[in-house]
Amino acid sequence: MTDFAGFPKEDEGQTALLAIDPKTGHTLRRFDLESKPAVLGDMSIAADGTVYVTDSVGGGVYRVRGDLKKAALEKIAEGLFSPQTPVLAQDGKRLFVADYPLGIAVIDLTSPSAVLNYLPHLDSMAVTGLDGLHLAGDSLIGVQNGTNPQRLVRFQLNHAQTRIISSEVLEQSTEQLGSPTHVVGVNDWIYVSGNTGWDKVDDHGMLKAGENFSKPVLLRRRVR
Repeated sequence: MTDFAGFPKEDEGQTALLAIDPKTGHTLRRFDLESKPAVLGDMSIAADGTVYVTDSVGGGVYRVRGDLKKAALEKIAEGLFSPQTPVLAQDGKRLFVADYPLGIAVIDLTSPSAVLNYLPHLDSMAVTGLDGLHLAGDSLIGVQNGTNPQRLVRFQLNHAQTRIISSEVLEQSTEQLGSPTHVVGVNDWIYVSGNTGWDKVDDHGMLKAGENFSKPVLLRRRVR
């Protein structure tokens, strides 16, 4: 974070995507992003090994696919305000992206121009402030840390996954959830990073007056 105390000035605006061998820890490939400033952050990996990653500062969405030795960091969309976690739709033809202040963006992966839309929803539903996102069947599980209170939510989609038809709060205002960030799924379980401490630090990464850190937790719950 560029405004945090101790951040090296020479690293400002620099970002890269690294492919790392999990057995040895060695870097297999490095994909540098030429456009700056940029922050490659949230990512997801599809069943075929395709990697989707977002640039929360530059507003772009990127993809790496195919043979790692020949692969490139390919921009597939731009113009998002603050893209967070990307997740592939059930049909494999669209990508859902949590766009922090705007809602859930939808990128048409079959279009050369990467058409960008947003999932329609009722005006009564809050779909902003989303950080983590996970697709479970016809539901999107979201970590909403830009709302008050911060919470874990489920957005029920229609079967075609073209609109949000209902929403449900799964957990909010609990000590264990605290300020959550990300969610991943394994089989019928989701795992959420909770009580991360983001709500306890100021814009420079320093502990706010009167606050104290407590241990972060990894939460698990069934979603089906």
